Order: sequence, then C-alpha cells, then structure tokens
Amino acid sequence: MYVPSKGMGQASTALTAVQQQIVTQAQSMGIDPSLALAVAQVESAFNPNAVSPAGATGLFQLMPATAASVGVTNSTDPTQNIQGGLAYLQQLLQQYGGDVSTALWAYNAGPGNVAAGNLPAQTANYIPAVENAQSTWASALGTSVGSTASDLSSDVSSESTDDNTVLYLGLALGVGALALALWA
Repeated sequence: MYVPSKGMGQASTALTAVQQQIVTQAQSMGIDPSLALAVAQVESAFNPNAVSPAGATGLFQLMPATAASVGVTNSTDPTQNIQGGLAYLQQLLQQYGGDVSTALWAYNAGPGNVAAGNLPAQTANYIPAVENAQSTWASALGTSVGSTASDLSSDVSSESTDDNTVLYLGLALGVGALALALWA
C-alpha cells in the first residue's frame, strides 16, 4: 500500500527499534539502508499491522504469495516481514541489474507489469516518493543514496551526494516520461 506523506517526519537520527532493525538487516544483506527505510516508510509508514485493500500486510506490504515465496509465515511479525520485504527487494534489485527505479516499479506493481511495460499511475507516484524518502533517509543516516553497509561509517563528500541526486532525479524523470508515453 502506497502511503502518501507530506513530510519526512520519520527521518531523524534517533531511529525507532523497527527502523534500526531494518537498517541492520539491510546492511547484512548488502542493501542500501536508506532505500530499505524509504520502502518501509512509503509502503506502510512503518506500521507492522498495516493491511492494504488488496491484502498486502505488514511494514513492507507483502502480498500473501510474495510473503510465502520469501519464507514469511506471519506477515504481521515485524522481524519476519522485514526479512521478507528485504529479501523480495534484493531479489528485484538483482533481477533488474541493480536498477532501483525498475525494482521499485516491480515491488509496487508486480514484475508482470514491468514485463508488460504497464506503469500504473499509483506506481508513477510511488517511485519518486520512495526516491525522495530515500534521499531524506540517506541524509539522516549521514550517507549517500546507494550506500552499502561499509559506507555507513565513511564520510561522504557533498560532490558524491550531488552526483547521486542528479542521477536519481534523472531516473525519476525517466520514469515520468515513460508513464506519459504509456498514458498517451
């Protein structure tokens, strides 16, 4: 479930226990913690009991078949759901060669929609929402977008952050252009 938000009030240096668990798990799996936090924030606003109208449950809003495919037996268990959400995100990142925008498209709309070139309007809004949240989380964590576990303890130059911002803005604009092309 895509939860539109007006602000990034969740992004602060004092992480909740659930947010810290997401960071720790993401680091152990080699996933950018700011991306993991952003997906959880946009999907469920960090609510482990969230349920979408379509039946997706938990923090990362796993559909029952997706949850089963990544070994989640209780989607409302935050630990299982975080592990499952990250496993699914990692799977999609690998499937799409590390292309974050395409992985987010598949996470939100399903890989079948990606294969068909179908970018639903909700997903066209979802991708930049996650990317904006990711940027905010990277800033709060003191990292750059695209960081790995080893980067969390490193100093990041403003030049690399600017480069990543331009890259992700370009990706977001590309997805928007694709959405317009599909819509026309």
